[in-house]
Amino acid sequence: MSHKRKMTDDGDCFIKNGQVFIDSDIYDFLCHGTAIGRGEIKGIKHKHCWIEKGDVVFDFSNGNEIIIRKEAYYGIGKITKVKRYTKEEAIKKMLNSKHWGSWE
Repeated sequence: MSHKRKMTDDGDCFIKNGQVFIDSDIYDFLCHGTAIGRGEIKGIKHKHCWIEKGDVVFDFSNGNEIIIRKEAYYGIGKITKVKRYTKEEAIKKMLNSKHWGSWE
């Protein structure tokens, strides 16, 4: 029997990408959005977090080190509802909420 899981903030994308983002000055935005799962969570919408610099995405979640063009990343993940945070905005959200995200 198959059971579909409802995905929300599973995985470590908010923590891993948040830590990398605030520990570095080379990135433009910490991004939160909705993605459609692949692999084990294929077809399931879930909240996700990644980093952007220009038109390149960096994703260090779940043991990955993904570096890919934004257009391809958004297409593969069917990314929607994107919120972009500068370093200052992300730190304020982290401090005010006392967690890594998602904040919306």
